[in-house]
Amino acid sequence: MKVGNQVKQGDVLAELDTTDLELAVAQAEQSYLSQQATYSLTVNPDPDEVAATQLAVSNAAAAYKLAQQKYAVNSTIR
Repeated sequence: MKVGNQVKQGDVLAELDTTDLELAVAQAEQSYLSQQATYSLTVNPDPDEVAATQLAVSNAAAAYKLAQQKYAVNSTIR
């Protein structure tokens, strides 16, 4: 279109470059899918990972109890 041209209904007067907006939408969709997958893992955890974590907590508790016992023995010796 140029200044002074006649226009009729439906003529395109201007076009916007939406490349940046399309990229932002694609990135937002990818981020959403990633967050959805992360959430899904928290709702339905892997049984092997749960068992491994429970074992790690149990080991840490045993180590703590042993440290408490050693401390008690060492503090009564002095």
